[in-house]
Amino acid sequence: MADIYDTPVEGRDAFIEEYANRFGIYDSLNSSILSYSHGMRQKIMILGALIHAPSVWILDEPLTGLDPQSAFELKKMMREHADKGKTVFLATPHISKKYRIQKKNTRQISRV
Repeated sequence: MADIYDTPVEGRDAFIEEYANRFGIYDSLNSSILSYSHGMRQKIMILGALIHAPSVWILDEPLTGLDPQSAFELKKMMREHADKGKTVFLATPHISKKYRIQKKNTRQISRV
């Protein structure tokens, strides 16, 4: 994924180590992806989507399949990203999750 996004080689290992550790999957990275559970695959997809450090995150139900600790960690990552003045678009059917991440000066876009 890093090659697809033309992510500089320097910094890739540090990103992968940090975020894989945050999700608790660092020790499993050398395993075949076919052996991963749905939640493990979800974590790998999130890492792949974020490896190029996009300023705008567009996440469609990213918590689906994640264990509680990883879901907490991802919400923390979204909050950190927003605190840097960057944007997180989050599609979720769980309204309480939106409000915990949302900042006061952001707008909620809803479709009823």
